Amino acid sequence: KPLRSEPHSLTRTQTPARTIMAPTQPKRVVGGAFGQFANEKRAEFQKKCVGQPVTAVTKMLGVEWKKMTDAQKAPYEKK
Repeated sequence: KPLRSEPHSLTRTQTPARTIMAPTQPKRVVGGAFGQFANEKRAEFQKKCVGQPVTAVTKMLGVEWKKMTDAQKAPYEKK
């Protein structure tokens, strides 16, 4: 059954097509440069935040990332 009466609406069994990327196109790293930084430094920050919620680690990572210069961020952006 159509969800709406419009002719372009999707039925419950239909889903929109996914965008297909060219096989030669390089895959992007999940999380981008900050994600790479966070994965590398997470254990270090978890030791500093023992007993605090997980969000405290993420907040500290964000603060440190914002303090970094573009030159310091460059190695993570290249990954």
